[in-house]
Amino acid sequence: FAGEENISPAMISQLKAIKDAGFEKSTSVLIHYDPNKRGVGTVTFDINRLRKAEKGTSIGDGKNPYVRNLIEDIVEGPPKSATAQKALKLFLEMGLQPEYLAKHYAVILVGHGMVVGNDAFLPDDSPETAITLKELGTILNDFKRAVDGKDKGGVVELIGLHSCSMSAIEVVYELKGAARYLLATEGASFVGS
Repeated sequence: FAGEENISPAMISQLKAIKDAGFEKSTSVLIHYDPNKRGVGTVTFDINRLRKAEKGTSIGDGKNPYVRNLIEDIVEGPPKSATAQKALKLFLEMGLQPEYLAKHYAVILVGHGMVVGNDAFLPDDSPETAITLKELGTILNDFKRAVDGKDKGGVVELIGLHSCSMSAIEVVYELKGAARYLLATEGASFVGS
């Protein structure tokens, strides 16, 4: 999740909704959240890791009105000083660590998608960086090769781009072969949509 001052608050409600959806004992949900707001650092979550270790599987919270705190899900992730490119690479590499190794991966990127018009995806102010379309293709294709190279025979099933105007032919061309499926927005994309 790469936000900024205007969309970061909406991303918090999405993070809490993901947490409240529950957990399955053999599924990990890793989220790297960069609010891109001065004075607020990035944070990486392993959603429901403690509850999963304790209970195994629990889908949804039923009628429990309690809104759980995300603090218990914080894990060490990419450093706050990492460029947008480095943060994405390190985060994806985290998914290849033994505790997160999987047979099936879905990578969903949420943030500003100005990559076709401005060649700047998931821009950041601290440090001032953004991922170019070419870099995005390289990072995601490298991740797919790394997943393919693991002993367990994993596969990148889905790349989801929940960012404005990411279904352009230029994006599809750069990401060709990076996953079995690509799901991207055609026009404006709002965090809660």
